Amino acid sequence: MADIVSPEAIKFCDEVVRPISEEFRLLKAKVDCIMANWNGGKNVLFPVDDKAIVQDGRESAGDTRLSGNDIVLSVVQFQAFQTQLNQPGVMAVINKPCVRQIL
Repeated sequence: MADIVSPEAIKFCDEVVRPISEEFRLLKAKVDCIMANWNGGKNVLFPVDDKAIVQDGRESAGDTRLSGNDIVLSVVQFQAFQTQLNQPGVMAVINKPCVRQIL
């Protein structure tokens, strides 16, 4: 098979595939930290309850009010993301296009 020399293809690789791969890798590191904190005890702070509202005062800035249930459901999605990326070979695929180190 011939090498890929199309400027359009090279631009897509350099401006889309490489940057998003780096963002995925960084997000994976962040989610790993979140899950370590969650499983290390933060989980007990948030009941699975729509009536238990996080009183952070953010709604005055136009942000949505979050309940304990909202937080738990968000963390469930973080865990699903982590589980997917922890499958054999997945991170090797994501890491290959990366050119920068995580700082």
